[in-house]
Amino acid sequence: MALNQGDIATTNDYATTVLDTTAFSLGEPATNNSGFLTKIGGYSSQNGAEIPAFDALSDRLFVVAGSVVEVLNLADPTTPTKIGDLNFDTDGVTTGFSLVPNSVAVGKVGTVSEGIVAVALAVRDGLNNQESGQVQFFQASDGTFLGKTNVGFLPDMIVFTPDGTKVLTANEGEPNEDYTSDPVGSAVSYTHLRAHE
Repeated sequence: MALNQGDIATTNDYATTVLDTTAFSLGEPATNNSGFLTKIGGYSSQNGAEIPAFDALSDRLFVVAGSVVEVLNLADPTTPTKIGDLNFDTDGVTTGFSLVPNSVAVGKVGTVSEGIVAVALAVRDGLNNQESGQVQFFQASDGTFLGKTNVGFLPDMIVFTPDGTKVLTANEGEPNEDYTSDPVGSAVSYTHLRAHE
């Protein structure tokens, strides 16, 4: 399977990098000095960068960056530009607790999830006391909030199924700072999607 220019090939802790991968095919031997990757653009976030997800229909890159999910325009991958941040819905979040993004995924083209961004959010306070986490859904093209659902404690990874009809989260759960509370982690939370307008 060959990668194409404009694909997101790598990220590091403080920059999201877009690479020219036209000369690279998975399975081909490569060495560090082979020149099979050429940087064609980059963006440095003041918040760091951890998990990227690219929506090809809108040319938007969604990046978990500290306490936000940054939205970048990749219409020209040589000069990615920040459009803004996704606005999380905080209705129902207990006073003293906040939403902390841990992972982001984009829906599958040609399915009910096409054009949707899903964000796995921990709900915790400053001492790492946790409530059930959330998955919030957004329109990729403009960041419009579509809805949310509760999942397990500390959802730390999110993915759409290959058919695009479900979202799965791995819920880590971890103890608070003084180990007086240790919510149970769970293998998977399962969210079924229906067609949206």
